[in-house]
Amino acid sequence: KAFGAQMDALNISCEDMRNLDAKIAHEQSTIVAFKRKCTKNWLTLKFGGLAECCEKGTV
Repeated sequence: KAFGAQMDALNISCEDMRNLDAKIAHEQSTIVAFKRKCTKNWLTLKFGGLAECCEKGTV
């Protein structure tokens, strides 16, 4: 009886799922980029300090 209404609800739910999947994928890529940036900064500081100590001959 309410087949049309159920199909509309199903289509809306499918569209919402696609939107959420896209949002999740975007958030995951943002997190990966943030982790990569933080790791690069940390390694730059760590090995920059190590290189500075080596230049002074203290290692």
